[in-house]
Amino acid sequence: MGEATREKMKTKKKTAWGKPGLHATALRWLEREPLLYIDMLEALRRGIAGVGEAGPDGVLLYLDEDPYACEIAARTPAETARLAQLSVGAEMLVVHEEAHLPGVYASTPFTHMMTCRQCVYTNGALLPIRAPEVEFRTLDASWAPFVEAHYDNPVGIEYLCDQLDAGVVLGAFVSGEASHTPPGSLPPAPPPPNRPEGAVCRASAGWEIAGFVGAHAEGSLGMLEVLPAFRRRGIGAALQAKATNRQLQEGWTPFSQVEPGNTASLRLQRTLGFRITRRNIFWLEDVAVTEEYKRTGRTKLPKFLQNFNT
Repeated sequence: MGEATREKMKTKKKTAWGKPGLHATALRWLEREPLLYIDMLEALRRGIAGVGEAGPDGVLLYLDEDPYACEIAARTPAETARLAQLSVGAEMLVVHEEAHLPGVYASTPFTHMMTCRQCVYTNGALLPIRAPEVEFRTLDASWAPFVEAHYDNPVGIEYLCDQLDAGVVLGAFVSGEASHTPPGSLPPAPPPPNRPEGAVCRASAGWEIAGFVGAHAEGSLGMLEVLPAFRRRGIGAALQAKATNRQLQEGWTPFSQVEPGNTASLRLQRTLGFRITRRNIFWLEDVAVTEEYKRTGRTKLPKFLQNFNT
């Protein structure tokens, strides 16, 4: 994680941003189902979300970073719809109750973007990394075109640059002697400018990137990709374990969000000891808002965030 990100998180934890007095109420509400609401709990614990509403019927959190997003947990469809209406103006909305979606669709511009299962590592012990030939390096923004070309989720180059600048994307490198790939069989990549974690930097020549893993803006582990030439060698598990350990060392509870149809990823999460929720969560998007920000940039705080911060 980059120093700028660390300092930003420390500042937000000190200021307890969002509506005053609601932080503890929100935590108590969400802790009733800690696996299902792990994304919201960790956002509060890490200081990357503010509390917009918290009461006996539900909780609304918001992130005022890129992208602007809100997260809702509520008892009833009516409360979810009410909190969703307060979120209009956000680019994305996370809803945790499937039965509440029709009311959200009927009363807001949000539409379905992605369905996920929460995968949560609750053991607390550091995971073993069984890939001795792999060297891990933190990637910087010079790797953004490479990551975009190989990551199967089209999140956009600006978002990738933000995550790379934050220092939350790791690359796995294999020496040429261990790569077992013919010369020229891999796509070109920039020479890694970063020092490897926990080791003296070796020459870039002869080392090839085999895959990468990162963390998303709301805190979940993700962006896990292993290049085809390096699959079935345990590199994906090693990357996920390394990223998990980094979050454990920060004092966080690591979690991933995996689409239900991604059986290979779900199998990997189980193998590493992640607990997987039976219920899904739902990412929604307001396409018109996203397109507007692409055109105009984020030059002023949206109205819905101004309301939360008063």
